[in-house]
Amino acid sequence: MLKRIEELIGTDCPDLPSLLDGLPVGVALLDNDGHVLMLNKALEALTGYSREEVRGLPCRHVLRSRACLQGCPHGREAAEGVGIETDCINRHHRKIPVRITPVRVSDGNSRPVCVLDVVEDLTALPPTRAATTILFDLPHPPPPWTAILSETLPDYGRLYLVDAYDLPQIVSLLQAGMTGVINRDATVPELTRSLLATARGEIVLPPSLAAQALLALARGNVAPQQHQIESLTDREQDVLTLLAQGMTNKDIAQTLFL
Repeated sequence: MLKRIEELIGTDCPDLPSLLDGLPVGVALLDNDGHVLMLNKALEALTGYSREEVRGLPCRHVLRSRACLQGCPHGREAAEGVGIETDCINRHHRKIPVRITPVRVSDGNSRPVCVLDVVEDLTALPPTRAATTILFDLPHPPPPWTAILSETLPDYGRLYLVDAYDLPQIVSLLQAGMTGVINRDATVPELTRSLLATARGEIVLPPSLAAQALLALARGNVAPQQHQIESLTDREQDVLTLLAQGMTNKDIAQTLFL
């Protein structure tokens, strides 16, 4: 079943279990009837169950959440992609406050393939979330599951490695939910700065194309051309460039004396 799901999602990424195991939050992969296909390592640690011993069980028997009794989130269409704060009871009878976010995965024909239950341990979250960036080293265009991550983990930076800086490619990556792009030949200090910047919520783009990419993104252009930036005034170009550097509106106003 996992192989079939991988085929339907259609990615060139490493195998799906490895991908899910690399996430910093718990994830349960369920079939459309709510039965467990696998748990990632983070959810195994949270629940105390291994993926082998719970495969095929209804998810309510694994999470044992208050939400399962008060209204399963999978039964509410409005709940898709919206996290609910509840709790779960692990195999050691410990009640753990969690946030559960159900995300439905469909194939290219909009047919449901599976459900991802993203389970965040609220006791493990610091008062202020530690800055985190997900680094993507994948072929272009990005596979469909990257959009799922963008929706599920909106507060995380998402930095994409590219072979060369190409304006249409950068715009398509921004449209796919990336918050930064960096050349895979970048130095370690450059990569480190970019990871920290995207984790802080900044947009990381090559300075030479930042203004053009953001303008094309704002206009909804899929394949922007070099000349499209020429309609901007010098001040508008300055604003877009500062925005690409991650500055807030207040910072931009103070910098440009608006």
